Amino acid sequence: MPTNLIFSQIFCHVWQSNYLFEASYVFGALTLIFLVGNRAIQITGKYQDVFAPSLCSDLTYLIIIGLASVLSVICQAFLVEWNGRYCRCPENVLPYWILVAAYVAVFVRFGLAVIISPIILCVSCYKIVQWVRYTPAAELSDTWNGLILPRATEAKVTEKHRPRGWMTASMCTVPLSINFVAFSIYINTYQFSCAVGMCTLVFDSATYRICFLVIPYHLFSTNKFLAPILCHTWSSCYFSCISYNFDVLVLNFIVGHRAIQITCKYQFSFSNSVIADLTNLGLIGLTCITILLSQALIVSFDGKYCRCRDTEVSYELLVALYTETFVRFGLAVVLSAIILRISCYKIILWMCYTPSD
Repeated sequence: MPTNLIFSQIFCHVWQSNYLFEASYVFGALTLIFLVGNRAIQITGKYQDVFAPSLCSDLTYLIIIGLASVLSVICQAFLVEWNGRYCRCPENVLPYWILVAAYVAVFVRFGLAVIISPIILCVSCYKIVQWVRYTPAAELSDTWNGLILPRATEAKVTEKHRPRGWMTASMCTVPLSINFVAFSIYINTYQFSCAVGMCTLVFDSATYRICFLVIPYHLFSTNKFLAPILCHTWSSCYFSCISYNFDVLVLNFIVGHRAIQITCKYQFSFSNSVIADLTNLGLIGLTCITILLSQALIVSFDGKYCRCRDTEVSYELLVALYTETFVRFGLAVVLSAIILRISCYKIILWMCYTPSD
């Protein structure tokens, strides 16, 4: 926590209370609903080219959505208080209006995520999919395909506007909608169940934090076989470390490989191969799993809790842990910085000094 009194209170009410998270969630939900719904109306109403994009109108929509997000969950910021040292739930009885507002916010989020969003997003995605499916390929005009850079040539503009079938840009709304609906139903159903008295909502509990995986935690914690797996993969941060290193290696591979293709002028020498791409991803994933394996062994499951080992850790495990730390430092601070900096520099030079025509 910050040591400054003013910043401590702000941090407590904005961050520790989950107010920023709640407001961001509502903002993201409303923005996605507006984006997908508006696109479906444009397509089904056949007026993609009737209205030109306006920066003023777009900013107005964002401001309205932002204000609605900030005000709809403002009560969340008053569920905690700063006592001079810690941010915790208030010891006194909360005012009636805060309790009512808190319950209203839960019901609003539940209605938004479980009722309103799925209906609007499913209907909109269905309309977009039907439009792509039944429109002849030669007549499938999608204005979202025409997003180009200012210095683009006429040939590039023509290439961007060509029909792309199922790969058209408007189809990106479908996976975005599926992802939002699937990953939102669990946490909102959980909060709603607690609001009506079926359970107790505990912030930062395992059930609350694992919600984004859409896996009920009790299925793991009560199973004698799955609980140790959850302990060694999740509680030990093994899964988190693998994900981080995998992202770093994939980013280095993509950017570095692209820079080599551009500077060596063999962009068109080799055709894209799904097998080669999957092989590269498999090798990167196997590397991450192997070099971080020691992370999963620093904890143990005693039948009820996942905790640090009570017994003395072996010398080999300590060496592996130290090696892993230095490997991660070298990967994130040294290797990535060098590769990404040189690669981006080469790509920028290629864009600046290559004639546009």
